[in-house]
Amino acid sequence: MNKVFELKVNSQTHHVEADPDTSLIYILRNDLGLKGIKLACGKEQCGACKVLIDGQAVPSCKLPVKDVAGMEITTIEGFGTADNLHPLQQAFVEEQALQCGYCTPGMIITAQALLNQRRYPTDAEIREALGDDLCRCGVYDRVRRAIRLRIARPLTTPTYQVTPGEHHQKESDTLKPSSSLPHSLQQNPNLDSWVRINTDGTVTLFTGKVEFGQGIKTALAQIGAEELDVSLERIQVSPTDTAYSPDEGLTVGSMSMETSGNAIRCAAAEARLILLSIAFEELEAPLERLTVKDGTISDPATGKSTTYWDLFGGQQFGRQVTGRAQPKNPQGYSLVGQAAKNLDLLDKVTGTPSFVHDLDLPGMVHARVVRPAHYAARLVSVDADAVKKLPGVLKMVRDGSFLAVIT
Repeated sequence: MNKVFELKVNSQTHHVEADPDTSLIYILRNDLGLKGIKLACGKEQCGACKVLIDGQAVPSCKLPVKDVAGMEITTIEGFGTADNLHPLQQAFVEEQALQCGYCTPGMIITAQALLNQRRYPTDAEIREALGDDLCRCGVYDRVRRAIRLRIARPLTTPTYQVTPGEHHQKESDTLKPSSSLPHSLQQNPNLDSWVRINTDGTVTLFTGKVEFGQGIKTALAQIGAEELDVSLERIQVSPTDTAYSPDEGLTVGSMSMETSGNAIRCAAAEARLILLSIAFEELEAPLERLTVKDGTISDPATGKSTTYWDLFGGQQFGRQVTGRAQPKNPQGYSLVGQAAKNLDLLDKVTGTPSFVHDLDLPGMVHARVVRPAHYAARLVSVDADAVKKLPGVLKMVRDGSFLAVIT
């Protein structure tokens, strides 16, 4: 029988009607819309679902709501926002203490619970506290560095060092006819499918590859900014969407930089050449005399200048990539190959909905697969009528030994 519970979440009081044994995570995510908390193992063994309960880090995936009524509950959303980060969130950003970000809210919760107990924990205490927080991306050392930074005991040695390697000339470094464009450009030759100059002083890049923690969003932004001669801050990489993104197939095999990276490199170089061609008429200067710095095109001889956005903001190129534009020689790079902070750090440390698990669409229903005890198990029988009579059940689906319930 459902009851009404008074929950104090992130300094706000909520009255929620639920079965007393409902796990707290479902109340927080489904009833209160707090998507930062993540369901992973569902067995209190990974830490992704942790919240602060009266200052202590507690898994919420099996914690009955009846056990936390009246207690102070804090989720990652209660720490800070992208515009006003909590110092611990800021430390995680500074040390880039995350990769895919799925476990990050739980890590921050664990770190804060530790700091609630010890103002200056040792490295051993930090490692012990993180002992039941699992990260498949393996960013434990960066999390430790972030906690050290938060307590004003930062590690002075860099997380990593960039060592310039020997560059080997590739076909993609030279001028190419259209027939030898990167495969993704041959399949999607429309320049507007890759680059858009906005009216607000920014540039949007499009890709058919999906960012799920491997960092391609930031890397592709660096490539586009490099070829366009704009600052990295001006670049926006649009989320992949089948409605408008170039079709680059699957995001697999560690091929995104080779495929989408090369495509954006060539497309951005061509966009820059087109913009210079327009500017040379505007500024009445020879094309070879024009320079570009952060999107501003200048004629050093006359001092005249214009910008990408003044020339072309909000317009469409309306042409295909030809391959006539020469991408930069790697020796002239100023952005590519340099360290840069991931562009999606703020979303991950603040709990902003970022994963498919966080989708909440009108009229959306959910399915739960009934897992067998082991791989060789086979479904012998099920009382379908009894299942369908359960509250909230819309449909039961069975296909051989496969069984799922839709609610």
